[in-house]
Amino acid sequence: MYYETQCQNPVHLRVDTTLTNNKLDVVAYVARHLTLGDRTTSLAQEFQQVPCEVRTVEVERLGIELLQNEVTEKLPSEAENLQTAIIRLQSALNKAYQYVDDVVNGKQKGDISVGRYLADTCAAVPYIRKEDFEQLLQDNTQDALLVMYLSNLVKAHVALADKLGTAALPIL
Repeated sequence: MYYETQCQNPVHLRVDTTLTNNKLDVVAYVARHLTLGDRTTSLAQEFQQVPCEVRTVEVERLGIELLQNEVTEKLPSEAENLQTAIIRLQSALNKAYQYVDDVVNGKQKGDISVGRYLADTCAAVPYIRKEDFEQLLQDNTQDALLVMYLSNLVKAHVALADKLGTAALPIL
């Protein structure tokens, strides 16, 4: 009866955070009223298990995969994440290229929905000249390196202030 005062339809989720069998198990329960006979008044509530499916977006899935690894020595850096994303993008582009090449050469029958999807995807990507793209990439890389340098500088400053036992050191 307690849960009834908190919300109208209580749901209880049990998440196995130990990752038994290298799997993130989630079990869901919903509240059910208990009555005697044909009475309409509820005597108590019990939680009854219901089917539950975990759906994640790409970023959450990567986090869960990282948690499921038995040995997590360190979190991947931004550069490692970018490298992984570029490798996956390159793989997807190679598959699309191979599909289009097979259709053009007559090795495979084309699917209109796939063709439209590829055309829409290509149309959504803005055209950027190679030189402009290289300049954008270089600028963003320099910005990221500057931020990393400044964050490491602040970390070193905080560590030095901690060692010296003062929080009143000037930053620069």
